[in-house]
Amino acid sequence: MNVRQTILLITVMFWVSACSTLIEFAQLPNQPVNQELIADGIVVYRQNYCGSCHALSIANTHGTFAPNHDNIVADSEGYIVASTYIGDANSIEGYIRESIINPTIFYTPSYEASNHHMPSFAHLSEDDINALVYMFMNQAYYQSEVD
Repeated sequence: MNVRQTILLITVMFWVSACSTLIEFAQLPNQPVNQELIADGIVVYRQNYCGSCHALSIANTHGTFAPNHDNIVADSEGYIVASTYIGDANSIEGYIRESIINPTIFYTPSYEASNHHMPSFAHLSEDDINALVYMFMNQAYYQSEVD
């Protein structure tokens, strides 16, 4: 390896390392997370028996009939750009909201043929839907009182 290749390799390693750090910082919220609103979302999640079908660690639910919600943000990011997605959402938050109100727009891959399709939760109040969406979007930053 000559000097030029060594310098190039070191430069590439530096930028890859720097980008990784920037990605980690980008995942942090720009403002304090509203722990109370996340807790409200957990209450709504439990009251509506979402955990009967879905698993969600912060709600201590272990459903198996439907997609796991622990990674809903990352999963949603992929769904809204999928060629099979026909919904109207163009953001992760919009996709999650759409999935709560009209879940038949898009079936999560590998759950299309399920006999346990999610019903609409359009009957929930706007406050309850907002609490659910906020909880999903910020679940990684939740600090339960038992910690």
